[in-house]
Amino acid sequence: ALWLMLTFLVHVPGCGRGYLGPGGFADGGSHQGCTGGSHRYIDLKVFGSNHIYDEPTCTEAYGCQSYDPEGLVGAFDAVLLTYLGLIAGRVMLSYQTPGPRVKRLLAWSFLCLLVGASHCGFSQNNGSIPVNKNLWSPSFVLVTGGGGFALLALLYVIIDHLKLWDGSPINYVGMNSIVVYSGSDIFEEYFPFGWNASGQSHWAPLAANVIGTGMWVWIATEMHRRRIFISV
Repeated sequence: ALWLMLTFLVHVPGCGRGYLGPGGFADGGSHQGCTGGSHRYIDLKVFGSNHIYDEPTCTEAYGCQSYDPEGLVGAFDAVLLTYLGLIAGRVMLSYQTPGPRVKRLLAWSFLCLLVGASHCGFSQNNGSIPVNKNLWSPSFVLVTGGGGFALLALLYVIIDHLKLWDGSPINYVGMNSIVVYSGSDIFEEYFPFGWNASGQSHWAPLAANVIGTGMWVWIATEMHRRRIFISV
């Protein structure tokens, strides 16, 4: 409710109310200085320009302004996503057999996906509230949360119940998470860990991220094979 009120009721000078786009070149340049709508406006008022992220992901694609995707308004919906994770944990703790666990996880998945998809008009970029990670829009939270419920149910059945898979090599990443996290940040602009996939298409950044992620999973697997574990 707070996200909706602050997004659609706060008037931003020169931008009006309820703008959800990246500003810059988007929308034919009609919202040049309106990146993030009220979200950026509120962050500037609360934190000041020196305390928000000055290189958002929309810079290369749309030439947008500084914007913090972890700003004040988005934090309210981030809490909602965290609460959905709490619900998943409570399901696993409250029910001890596969049937009730899977049924409830799938029920929550269906509910979140349905409501989230309704907000975005069952599309990628449209609807009354499009899926937008930078804004932590309710549709983004509900779609990712619903997908998380479904994925947890699937992996629970495969790994814990049927024991068809032990979770490797994904669990190897967690065993060297400091290396993976630090390395991915240091080498994000160096092939094959990442490269400058600029432009307005989502496919080039997706390919860069998938290949980069695969490389770090391979490195984590090799470290596990050699029994090398680095922690703090």
